[in-house]
Amino acid sequence: MPLYRVIEAANLLGVSKVTIYKKISLFKKELKPYIHKKRNITFIDEEGVQIIRDSLVANQVIADTALKDEQIVELNREVLENESHIKMLNEKMIDVQRDHMEDLQLLISTLKAQVSLKRTQIDSKNQLIKNFKDLVAYNKEQIKRIESKISQIES
Repeated sequence: MPLYRVIEAANLLGVSKVTIYKKISLFKKELKPYIHKKRNITFIDEEGVQIIRDSLVANQVIADTALKDEQIVELNREVLENESHIKMLNEKMIDVQRDHMEDLQLLISTLKAQVSLKRTQIDSKNQLIKNFKDLVAYNKEQIKRIESKISQIES
């Protein structure tokens, strides 16, 4: 079974020597059978490297989970902000539409009043036309009567 110096194990796992030493210190009991010292140089056999690798993966999973939890919290916060912003926009839009409806109702009232006034004016004009026609008819009768009297006087 191959033995790796600490620097070799670090390079193999893509971490620093300090990380390897911290893992050795942290997992002393588990790694004790897999750690060998020769001339003050620390060696780790294949099984020891695997234990360190597993702890690094577990740490990464924990870190990834924590990061994802933070992202979820941030996304939830953004969703709440967006919901409150949407609610505020909806309220403003309702207010604007309510104002617009009031304006339209006022315009309808004004137009109804104008239509009523125009009907009154048309009725008044129609009455004037009728009166004028009656007057014209009366004048025609008067003219005919006068012409008849003039004809009688001349004859």
